[in-house]
Amino acid sequence: MEHRISKQMIRKIPYFEKMLSHECLESKENKVVLDFDEQAFKIILDWVERDYTIILIEMDYAFDLYELADYLGLDGISKECITYFHKFTIEHLPIIIPKMAKTTKFMTSGALDAFICRHFLDIASSFSKVNRNTKKTFWSKFPIETIEYICALDLMINSEYQVFDAIMDWVLSDSYLRKCHLERLWKLVRWCHLNDKDSSNLVNHLRISAGFEAKLCSPRKADCDCVFNRAKQNCFVMIETLDIKDLRVKVLDNNFKLLVSQVIKEDTSIASNFFHDEHVSDILFDSGRRVIRIDWKQNKYNWLYYTKLTISYEMLSRTWSYCLWDDEFRFQDTLLSSSPSGDKIILINKNTKDYVSFDVNTKVKSKGQMVSYSSADGQKESKTLLTFTSAFLPLNIIRTCLNSKSDSSENSQA
Repeated sequence: MEHRISKQMIRKIPYFEKMLSHECLESKENKVVLDFDEQAFKIILDWVERDYTIILIEMDYAFDLYELADYLGLDGISKECITYFHKFTIEHLPIIIPKMAKTTKFMTSGALDAFICRHFLDIASSFSKVNRNTKKTFWSKFPIETIEYICALDLMINSEYQVFDAIMDWVLSDSYLRKCHLERLWKLVRWCHLNDKDSSNLVNHLRISAGFEAKLCSPRKADCDCVFNRAKQNCFVMIETLDIKDLRVKVLDNNFKLLVSQVIKEDTSIASNFFHDEHVSDILFDSGRRVIRIDWKQNKYNWLYYTKLTISYEMLSRTWSYCLWDDEFRFQDTLLSSSPSGDKIILINKNTKDYVSFDVNTKVKSKGQMVSYSSADGQKESKTLLTFTSAFLPLNIIRTCLNSKSDSSENSQA
């Protein structure tokens, strides 16, 4: 598309000021061919014609406008785009995801994918404030490309059935037009990681009702497409104090098997950005009033302060009806937590680390102690238990970060 504008008017933009200087060939030309995003460039030209006073920013082109403004040297507009992006909500995902196909300074695709994986269950069930009465979720209004992109990621879930359920919710919200996509989307469910009960019931139902043959493979086989079990990212997290600044963080599975033990150091320079890299995790505890952000690549942490946090007490409230409270657990010394899958409630003493675990399904209560010991990595003895909580964590990424540091250390010693 061709645009006409005076050289005098446009040269206030640093890029064009340099282009139209006497040293450049373009200064003698009346026509210049540029390869910019059309919509973003039109917004910049409109801003110029308004005498550099008003610029309109919308989520549809905020990314492209940021990239163009950064290229043209318009730092003020670049900052305005970043500020505007704070208005991001889940409903904007269909706009944002395609933009991540190219490299951008605005946000990395890894950061976006990490956000989607962490918040998948919220994304699949969030209602628009405007349309809450219609019972239409943002998810139900997403295009097939967005649903397909999201369901293919290593989502943080309790069961693959949640992915299947989200797919069915999307299809049934407009079954006449969407049922043709069912088989295409069902292939994104990692069937071999369903538990035995869900697997047999669901697979048989799909075979009978829709003629769909779910691919059931063994995760141990090299040709299996479902190698990563998305349902095993729900963990318990123990954080213990070592001294004034250093902490020891331990990650345990649902059976309290130790998966990760690492000493981390405080670093107040860690950014508090809402979108962060995939090797960074936020751990919420103390009823959501405290948040610690951990950078697993750097073995560092920083405290965050959120003004609006919500937490569900439904599962925790069940604890008291089963009389788990023992005489040795005093209120001021006790932490209360539940597993991410909601099947366990745990009471743990912050000083002795004695615990009581209650299985919600079987109603079985067990006792034990979280034993701490010094190890080669920190050579410091753990002191008070700061928190014992549950969280979804990207275990594959965490292990990769820790293994790469271990390999680097061995190579430097060699």
